[in-house]
Amino acid sequence: MKAPLIAGLALGLTLAGSVWAYGDSSPKSGAQVPSASAVDSSSAPSLELQSAPAPSASTNSSGAATKTDWQGLKADIESTSEMLARLSANQRQKWDTAVAALPGFCHEWERLLHNREVDNLAHLNWKFRDGYETATYTGYSKVQACEAKESAQGVPIGKVVYDEKNYYLVGKTIDAAKTNSKVVGTTSTLEIFSWEKDRWFY
Repeated sequence: MKAPLIAGLALGLTLAGSVWAYGDSSPKSGAQVPSASAVDSSSAPSLELQSAPAPSASTNSSGAATKTDWQGLKADIESTSEMLARLSANQRQKWDTAVAALPGFCHEWERLLHNREVDNLAHLNWKFRDGYETATYTGYSKVQACEAKESAQGVPIGKVVYDEKNYYLVGKTIDAAKTNSKVVGTTSTLEIFSWEKDRWFY
């Protein structure tokens, strides 16, 4: 009887802390991100950036996320079931609290990313090139995935995935350039956070 009960409980907790995503990608407040509109690009200087290479699946720091980081739900359920079976009552309570708090933390992290993008837009470094005003800045997508895991030391960790985007602005004037932007590089970013003192740390 204990094995089915543990497996069922593990499935519930794993699904509670597993991947979630948003559909709406528009910023909620602050400065508006310029949209890409029609512009005569025949003579405007171009900018091409290469996305950063993705690290291996074992990377335990910020970097590009690989598909293997977010596959294998069955293996995750099995490992979580084994982990729950050996947790003490205090450890189990810590795990449950961390999992329950993770979605709220991910919402907050998404808000902080948006605020960072707004600040980047407010501090553009304009350069005059071949008769055009140009600038670049970094923007961020919505949080795409948020998952609770257990570290090798038994500490709850949170994995947060989002896209980091490099934008290029170009136009005859600064005002015109602000209305003409394009994405010239995208990096899928995986960040790791730890649960300490009853809160997620960043």
